[in-house]
Amino acid sequence: VARRWFEIAGTRGSIVCDDFVRPQRLDKARYWLHDADGNGREHLAPPVVQEVAMIERFSALVADGELDERWPAEAAAIQRVCDALLEAARRGEAVAV
Repeated sequence: VARRWFEIAGTRGSIVCDDFVRPQRLDKARYWLHDADGNGREHLAPPVVQEVAMIERFSALVADGELDERWPAEAAAIQRVCDALLEAARRGEAVAV
């Protein structure tokens, strides 16, 4: 069974997002933020198809010749998180990032 939601938990709170991979309804995409005491609040995400927004932004950057200097660092940071998640899954324990 494929799981379609995720939870990221830390010492100061957590975020839970359902329908992460493919939302059933874009007008109802939602996520919850929880504080350290477990108190949560539901949020509705903007009705956007992530892949379309990413392609549109990339196309605009190429067309304008714009370069955002922080993107290489952000891309590397995201890859470090993905690598840590994979390592944590393999080990069956938390991995520091």
